[in-house]
Amino acid sequence: MATVTHRYESEQYDGTNSAVILAFLDGASYTLVEANEARMVLTDSEGTRKTIPTEGWVVRFGWSHELVWQGSNSAYLAQWAVVS
Repeated sequence: MATVTHRYESEQYDGTNSAVILAFLDGASYTLVEANEARMVLTDSEGTRKTIPTEGWVVRFGWSHELVWQGSNSAYLAQWAVVS
């Protein structure tokens, strides 16, 4: 029996790559509110704020590019497994 899962993809915010993160989420509607060396803040089409700390991660569905999770580096390492 095979084990399967949905495809998720991730991108790390380094304090300077907010344009990369926005392009990574190209299938969703997000507006950049703030981006600096400490954090990046986005709002979605409903006005919900998403805060990504520097060295934090965003995770999207691979097929729809919809943001499904954002958080710190330590939370990412605890909750997600990277596979090739």
